[in-house]
Amino acid sequence: MLLLARQDDALLQSQGLVGLKNLAENAKTHPYFTSQALDVLIDVSLNKVADQAQKVASATLVNLAKNEDVLKQVLTQLKKRFQNPSSREPVSRFLASLSYSEEIRFSLANAGITELLEVILKEYSEKSLRFFAFDCVGNLALNAGARKSIRNSSFMMILKENYSDDELKFLSKWALDNITFESQEQKFGNASPLRLDEKSATSALKISSDGMEVRNDNVTSFESARCTHSVSEGKWYYEVELKTDGLLQIGWATAETAFSAKDGRGVGDDYYSYACDLKRLKKWHGGEQGYGNKKWKVGDILGCFIDLEKKSMHFSLNGEELGNAFSNVSVGGGMFPALSISAEQQCRFNFGGSPFKFPSKPELGFLPYAMVSGDKSLVAETNMQNQTPATIIAHSISTTAAPELKKEFVKQQLEILDLQKRLKHSRWMNFGLSVGLLASLGYSIFVRLTRK
Repeated sequence: MLLLARQDDALLQSQGLVGLKNLAENAKTHPYFTSQALDVLIDVSLNKVADQAQKVASATLVNLAKNEDVLKQVLTQLKKRFQNPSSREPVSRFLASLSYSEEIRFSLANAGITELLEVILKEYSEKSLRFFAFDCVGNLALNAGARKSIRNSSFMMILKENYSDDELKFLSKWALDNITFESQEQKFGNASPLRLDEKSATSALKISSDGMEVRNDNVTSFESARCTHSVSEGKWYYEVELKTDGLLQIGWATAETAFSAKDGRGVGDDYYSYACDLKRLKKWHGGEQGYGNKKWKVGDILGCFIDLEKKSMHFSLNGEELGNAFSNVSVGGGMFPALSISAEQQCRFNFGGSPFKFPSKPELGFLPYAMVSGDKSLVAETNMQNQTPATIIAHSISTTAAPELKKEFVKQQLEILDLQKRLKHSRWMNFGLSVGLLASLGYSIFVRLTRK
């Protein structure tokens, strides 16, 4: 214990860490050491004596806390330490880290953690304390037994407050949803069918009930998710709003991409996925390369483009093109919008259900990703207005007509665009020309299909 306090000496720090590991191992088998071990482990976990020591201490405490008697001792010690103003934030942070262990969530509720959360939420309004408390409440509510205990707590009204801070707003709503709904199916019951897929996401990723916003607060993991729908042809675009400016890898992934939150393997870390990371000015595909010249910041919009005709991808930042990122893209069974996100990071996706902040130029032919669903009601009207007749019909033909008709009609659609540009007709004349030609094309499709 003395060695752990001497952090100015690297050798002593290393020796202290070894001693901590030995003490932790003894605590598992010899009750005599348990009280001493808990004191050391809690001190190291709260004070972050050293990054590696803190990880060892926290992991060991979580393991020991699977014993309900030990868990009660830990919570008793945490309540005492919370009385010290300098320990309040570390205690709140550690409570949140305990709640990530699925095995002890119900035991935590039974051991009296809700009473401590009530003190934190009702008596203190600091953002950091509420932040960790909301995180803890939301995690506990994922367990049915703990959920019932939380519903009866007196801090429910605090969760329902209208927070202006994006992070607190997200966490309070996420926690409330977990308390309110009995299952993930109920939680996402009213969400768009085209959203981030909660079923294939890594376990600690937080996804909003509309399936569009994500956050990670697990300091030991790199969480990932894909969209529910993939594409294997066409030209598509979506946007991501950065709620924080840290480490995220955003782009595209196939179903073959194997995410591992614990090992830090996410989008772009294998040869089945591609990612942009403007925190480090990198692009990722089985390795890293430099990309972009300006780091992203809070509120920025990352534009994600994929051209499956040319097998290429590129990105934009606040509408400014960053140049080609990837060529000769391997589509596999289809490409999904995807991301990986480090701790305390948050972002919001827009597949086209809301007006784009920086829509793609119509003549480039990139469609809002929401049109992948085949349901145009999922696409914001302004995003539809930004598309040319050619791109919209190309999408319709690709999903409703015989494959051999596609090239012929795409060619005809491009001729429509050329006529519009060369003739420079008025707005109404353009509209009339488009309607007439589209009616003719539609009739042609009908005749040819009925003859088969």
